[in-house]
Amino acid sequence: MLRYGVLFGETCVTSSNLEGVALWLPPQESSMTFRKILKAGGLSLAFMVKPDALLKLRSLAQTSEDARKRHVPFPHWYLFLLAVEPAHQGKGYASLLLKHMLARIDSERLPSYLDTTEEKNVSIYQHYGFRVIEATTVRNTGIAFRAMLRDNWQGEASTEA
Repeated sequence: MLRYGVLFGETCVTSSNLEGVALWLPPQESSMTFRKILKAGGLSLAFMVKPDALLKLRSLAQTSEDARKRHVPFPHWYLFLLAVEPAHQGKGYASLLLKHMLARIDSERLPSYLDTTEEKNVSIYQHYGFRVIEATTVRNTGIAFRAMLRDNWQGEASTEA
């Protein structure tokens, strides 16, 4: 995921210590293609994980792609990954990473989209103006899936912390 984000998106990090990272895919790169996945080294994943995990990952990726096509068929920024090292969670790093790009996206007057499989993340993203637009379970996995959209680029609740 990191390699994909670096190649086709914008990568934001908290510092050289990499406490946290955010990968954003811009409007022109928000759709993942097989060619891009291969270029980012996606084929090597097949040799690194167990087949059942690979099937779950494929189902999750398909659910994500289908949801984005349904809900945001227009130009948008896609928060592809937001991760903070567990030892640094709760210290404001996610907020720092989100505020930086959301301010830019607001200035471009574009919506932003993300999906998450962690229920605990929903309230964090809601704090920044995202709203749940789809809640489902990934087929054949039992994984909870939430698609979220932020289209209030005037910044009402999105850039306050």
